[in-house]
Amino acid sequence: MPISFGQVAASDINAEFGRGGQMGMFEARNGYYGGINDASGYRPTAQGGGYAYSDWRGYFGGASRPYVYIFKYEAEASCSIRLYKYNVYGGADWSERWYFYNIGPWHDASGGGDGYNGGAAGVRTSETVTFLWNHFGWGNYWRNTYKAAYSIYRGNVLYWGCDPAGYQRYGEIGGIQSGEVIYTYSVEYYC
Repeated sequence: MPISFGQVAASDINAEFGRGGQMGMFEARNGYYGGINDASGYRPTAQGGGYAYSDWRGYFGGASRPYVYIFKYEAEASCSIRLYKYNVYGGADWSERWYFYNIGPWHDASGGGDGYNGGAAGVRTSETVTFLWNHFGWGNYWRNTYKAAYSIYRGNVLYWGCDPAGYQRYGEIGGIQSGEVIYTYSVEYYC
């Protein structure tokens, strides 16, 4: 269970490392008790901190990496997908991460580089990912394309079903959960 956003105690930090006994802040921050889990959106070392109890607020040592997958198929019309990812500290880790042409199923868009967009931090718990379906002008504007973002935990979080390729759609999924998998669609032949 993540550390609360209220008062943080040494016992909270020890619990995230699965240990008891005395705890030293220097040792906890610098990996003496185990590595800091990079899948947790809130991390004591994320902004160069980790030496104050308050730096540990929200840290989840047991977090599992979330994933975002893309499946795109366009034959008669353009309907590309753009992703942005915002970390829990307000920064944009990804911007203008575009997926063009046919890709997947299921292309891992959540990791640190995908051949199109270079290296970047993977998705972490509590972060926000925004999605944009955009028509770039080629093909049949009215060609229906299945547009959705489906979470294994929450179901259809963003859903337009069979929607004309030319209709631009936007949405965001915030508070990504530990181990959550999001499947993102832009598929003509589902309609």
